[in-house]
Amino acid sequence: MILSSCLRRAVIVGAGVSMVLVFGTGTTLAHSDDSLGIEAVSNRADLVSGGDVLLRVTLPRKSSGVLSVNGTPVPGALHPAADGRGYLALVTGLPLGRNTITVSAHGRKERLTVTNHSIGGPIFSGPHLQPWLCTTAANGLAAPLDADCNAPTVMRFFYKNTATPFAFVAYDPANPPAASLVATTTTDRGVTVPYIVRQETGTLNRTIYRITVLFDPARPWSPWAPQPAWNGKVLYLFGAGAGLQYTQGSIAATFDDNGLSRGFATAAAVMTNHGTNANTKLNAEALMMVKERLAETYGPIRYTIGTGCSGGAIQQHSIGDQYPGLIDGFLPVCSYPDTWSLAVNSHDCQVLTPYFNTTSPSLWTNPAHRLAILGQTSEQECPAQDGPPAFGGRWFPVTNTSCLVPAGVGADFLYHPVSNPQGVRCSLDAYHINELGTRPDGFTFQTFDSVGVQYGLKAVQDGRISPEQFVDLNEKIGGLDIAGNYQPQRTLADLQGLERIYRTGLITYGRELGKYPIIDARTDDNHEMHNNSEWIFTRNRLLRSNGHAANQVHWWENSNVVNPVGNVSRPSAATALRSFNLMDQWLAAIEADRSSQPHEKKVTRNKPAAARDACIIDGVEYDWTTGSACETHPKKFTYLGLIRMTAGGPVTNDVLKCQLKPLNRVDYGVTFTDAQWARLQSTFASGVCDYSKRGVAQRKPKSSWLTFADGPGGRPLGKAPVSRSGDRHGNDHDDDDDRGGDRGNDRDDDD
Repeated sequence: MILSSCLRRAVIVGAGVSMVLVFGTGTTLAHSDDSLGIEAVSNRADLVSGGDVLLRVTLPRKSSGVLSVNGTPVPGALHPAADGRGYLALVTGLPLGRNTITVSAHGRKERLTVTNHSIGGPIFSGPHLQPWLCTTAANGLAAPLDADCNAPTVMRFFYKNTATPFAFVAYDPANPPAASLVATTTTDRGVTVPYIVRQETGTLNRTIYRITVLFDPARPWSPWAPQPAWNGKVLYLFGAGAGLQYTQGSIAATFDDNGLSRGFATAAAVMTNHGTNANTKLNAEALMMVKERLAETYGPIRYTIGTGCSGGAIQQHSIGDQYPGLIDGFLPVCSYPDTWSLAVNSHDCQVLTPYFNTTSPSLWTNPAHRLAILGQTSEQECPAQDGPPAFGGRWFPVTNTSCLVPAGVGADFLYHPVSNPQGVRCSLDAYHINELGTRPDGFTFQTFDSVGVQYGLKAVQDGRISPEQFVDLNEKIGGLDIAGNYQPQRTLADLQGLERIYRTGLITYGRELGKYPIIDARTDDNHEMHNNSEWIFTRNRLLRSNGHAANQVHWWENSNVVNPVGNVSRPSAATALRSFNLMDQWLAAIEADRSSQPHEKKVTRNKPAAARDACIIDGVEYDWTTGSACETHPKKFTYLGLIRMTAGGPVTNDVLKCQLKPLNRVDYGVTFTDAQWARLQSTFASGVCDYSKRGVAQRKPKSSWLTFADGPGGRPLGKAPVSRSGDRHGNDHDDDDDRGGDRGNDRDDDD
């Protein structure tokens, strides 16, 4: 059955203020302490959207309070919170911009400034990418109401049936199936209910979201009185892939039986499907807005667990480092540290493929020689996954049509150097125009670079390729121009693009990510793009940036599959379930820790004993310690590195453009003829990569929680606003002198 609702609740206009008056029927039952305060619990107070905000109010003992919005009292708005922590109030109908919310009690007053943004966004991601294809009708919603693709929210009910295998089937409350056909479930709070869920599908920020939760259609639900089957937790489902599409796309199902059966709410959005939107700022903004909607409808969220493979892992790591606090616990699989780790390898594959196949094929007839350059045990990643037929062809040539769905729709909007020079450029850099900015010629600043890269350096040093192969490769490999087309010269990055990609945090640094629990489980994979090397890069960045990786747990299982094909890096079902259970245990312990310790300290001191690195070889688990079977067994874990690693790059794989040093003949340990050496001197006239130094413009991010509303490069939002006593107006941020966030991040440190 489908139940349609308006985009937002009905609005009552009065006293010059547009709002919904939410009246409570309960009386004041409890007071948390003698303090008076207001806290936004559905989102940061400066980032709310759609006119709604869920507030938590604390009152002094033996007193009642009055909540006012923009000077107008809202009688009966305070409701005792179900968790016993003060009161909750849902304020809706807020006008766009700054709003003043006050609570008064016993002659005292506390004030909070709430800034409301459009439900269509943007909030911090910068101007909307254009053009944008609305797809509400194709996703079971009505036709869009405006250019931001908003449509009325739809509620549907489903039940898990008792068949084998089970399925989620449409449920009509007016004509329910026989009780014997409906499964039951017992949540992690011991509540046994019929396995019926409500699925909410709606729109925000030009995307389509979906929230699913155990729900009794015959009972009411409010944020301060949620139905008992919800445990207050959220399992967020991040989608895989890496697409650059200018479309609302298609929403996936959110029927995660493991999470729903325990009482979790599950949530997802098209804009957190990386296969549609490979942009962390958009991913984070959509996640934030979905969580706000969930909290304002269902109640305060205890904690959020993120899960997802490949692009789903990229989003977790990137959001965790750039917008910490949106995800509380991380369950990445098929891992990458960020999109750019994959993209650099794709760039190199894009130029290696024509070199191997067309430029000098006679030198590379032996597959082992090519693999020595690629750093893999097969050529499945390059060229099949990263090369011209796949990501390489979709990320670099700006005239490709993959950014619009279906292909060809809106062709008039596409860039053409002559007929439409201002059109959409379908490239990875261009999809980050708000972060990187544009050059005078209209192209987004270039972030890829290969000047000085000695492709196959380790291979020639190890004797896996000949000196002539090494010289010919580096002499003839070429690069990409600003339009993503092949050129004989090496690819040359723009300094401003490099500065901005590092300072905006698009390259995962690891400082903020190191403050949250991560369990990253996988099966052995050294043959395709979701490989062991990508897995280990995140660990190495955490170690580099924090001096430890105590917040991250690695579980690795060996594989006995001969010549595996495709992504086999997912953990076994048993290991995945174990990861989920352990993360839930870990987060519950952190939640129960009411000490004043910093969050990262709570993460490590509440780490369960089972949360330790381990390898599983032929079904036997070993602790992953120095000298253990994980490092000595014949089937031990190994990682081979990718193209930049075989060129001598760092194990963090985060140098986009290297600093240079003079060519030195003694560095190679092999003999070049004088003619070969002269060719190398000509190829590397300006020098070769010096990976003992950090990359050109490589610095730690300027801050987390950046906004791009003011333009490329970003501006720190600073700490979340808090309430202030009295009537003074102005900045409500927690530290008015620290709007730049972690000022230590502005130092040009070497770590």
